[in-house]
Amino acid sequence: MTTPQTPQHGRPYDPQQQHGYGWPGQQDGAPYGYPQQFAQVPQQRQPAPAPRKRRKWPFVFGGVVVLAVLLGVIAGLGSGGSGTTAAPAGGGAASAAAAGDSAKGPVAAGQAQVNDGVTLTATALKASTSFGQKVLCTTVSYRNGSTSQAGYNQFDWKLQDPNGAIVVSTLAEGNTLNSGNLAAGGSVSGGVCFKNPGLKGTYQVQYTGSIFSSSADVVWTSQVG
Repeated sequence: MTTPQTPQHGRPYDPQQQHGYGWPGQQDGAPYGYPQQFAQVPQQRQPAPAPRKRRKWPFVFGGVVVLAVLLGVIAGLGSGGSGTTAAPAGGGAASAAAAGDSAKGPVAAGQAQVNDGVTLTATALKASTSFGQKVLCTTVSYRNGSTSQAGYNQFDWKLQDPNGAIVVSTLAEGNTLNSGNLAAGGSVSGGVCFKNPGLKGTYQVQYTGSIFSSSADVVWTSQVG
């Protein structure tokens, strides 16, 4: 028979000090039946917001424009020429053509000009809208009267505004001029458009024969406004 322990003098007997009472590791003074510490529940991280998708269509459209310009430049390298003469309209013009006159105009819109055996025309400018921007457009035509192939390209054409600023053609909607080669006796026509600066006065439509050419082989004048 076990003899109960006698409490020490001055200290009351505490039955919870014996084994079997409270939670394991419970310290003195803690409420009976409750553990001193609880396991901490780990916090879940919030998912990061999905990255914002960038619009791809401006880059796609810009790439198409750049590609079209490069193709036009490549095709234009073989379409250049010099030695422009006015189309024979009488004895004086025929004599100038025979002498290799390099007179470049300008002439009125719609009048035919001959450049290296190719007859060129450009109609009067007309205001229009294409791809949401204001443009000035002319219809140009080629007729190859030489015995060899002749190139054509919309980027062989430039526009000089009334203030003297010169710009190259721009891409436009509709029946526009493409690029390629004409066999002997072949012909082609199409629209060539330029950004409209919104100025009134006399414009010049210039055929340069190459996008890299700094001078015009043929010039037509056209009144706007």
